[in-house]
Amino acid sequence: MPISMMRAFVLHLNLFVINLILGSRISSCKQTLNSMGLGDRLYSNQTLVSQNGAFTLGFFSNSPNAIYLGLWFADTASSPKLWVANRDSPAPTEVFLELTNEGNMILVDSKGKISWMSATSEKNVEMAVLSDTGNLILQSNETATVVWQSFDYPTDTWLPEMKLTSETIFRSWKSLINPAADRFSFRMDDYGALELLWNDYVSYWKADLSIQPSTFVDTTQNRTYTIILTFFSNATSSYYTWMERDNQRCYIALGQDGVLRSHAWNEQLKEWFVLYSNPTNACEVEHLCGPYGICDGNTLPFCKCPPYLTPADSKGWDQNDWSMGCVQARALNCYTDRFVALDYISYNLSGMTSTGSNDSNMCEKLCSHDCTCVAYICSADGMCFLQDTPLVNSQNSPNFGGSFSLRVSGSDNLSPSRRTLKVDLAVCLQAG
Repeated sequence: MPISMMRAFVLHLNLFVINLILGSRISSCKQTLNSMGLGDRLYSNQTLVSQNGAFTLGFFSNSPNAIYLGLWFADTASSPKLWVANRDSPAPTEVFLELTNEGNMILVDSKGKISWMSATSEKNVEMAVLSDTGNLILQSNETATVVWQSFDYPTDTWLPEMKLTSETIFRSWKSLINPAADRFSFRMDDYGALELLWNDYVSYWKADLSIQPSTFVDTTQNRTYTIILTFFSNATSSYYTWMERDNQRCYIALGQDGVLRSHAWNEQLKEWFVLYSNPTNACEVEHLCGPYGICDGNTLPFCKCPPYLTPADSKGWDQNDWSMGCVQARALNCYTDRFVALDYISYNLSGMTSTGSNDSNMCEKLCSHDCTCVAYICSADGMCFLQDTPLVNSQNSPNFGGSFSLRVSGSDNLSPSRRTLKVDLAVCLQAG
């Protein structure tokens, strides 16, 4: 065979092999898969779907330069993100998910940086499967032994059949668009009770449902929704789990506002709605509105700032991240500051200093001359107290007596008619 013909044959053969490889890869990209083998990759325009078609694993982004690997319901509009792998380390560029030949699942960006990994190298992992319950599982192929599963590393959502053990902790999102772990958490305590915590140590809601199975039935929108919560315990482990009836679609999630809610899907209306909320009043959430923030459980958004104060983080505030609370709109000057009276206040005297006087004018004078005093309080019985720590856990409530006078900047040049503003407010200070 002439050399020119041989070269042409080799070239055609190489092109055939390349086309065969590319064709195979393109074909596989179009397939709906529920598993990955060693060496397989999932790219940003691809998804992994459970065998029953209920759940999807893929990539999403809520803001520029922040790409996440997440899980959501496959066939519902505006599905919430049920699990986020790299919630605290978003990838800034295009990413792919790979199950390496060593059995480690990694999330890699275009610059080769790993944003997340399962840390399962050399643990006999042979495949990854997205189960019909929404659980991403890394397992051995022969015995299907679970080596790693996403149910053991939840974000903010509790799905049916997921076990809530003493090691399980659900954490709220930072804001409506930022899935980073934030200040509220949901767990089982050492005695089997379910509880909600602020900053991992202040409990603001607790329920012991371990005595007997708890069934929650809600009839709304012409349909009955049933959630069965069960507690299991033996000599080696204790855990909660739950299930739904009649092929309902429900999930339980800890909101970024610290409220634990059970959600259900209405197929007819094509929308999610809330079945239950704990606590029922969002204003019972510890430090919900941050320092000086005012909570109103009857309006959205729940938090607002008192007169002459402004959100400390206006961008976060717009996304319902109120953790930074409110700050003075203008800088305080100890000797020229004024006071705004916020009426209808309930409070706990813990942390406050009694003046021993029932003279509000004397109380104002004492607070005015103490540069660390941020407010003075006149209780319903007329006694006055000074406060030198930021106002927290305040609620809008017209049914409380007393008054709370907050220090504000004198540079606001308040006219006499505006120095006292009546704001329906209840201040619930936790006993220390």
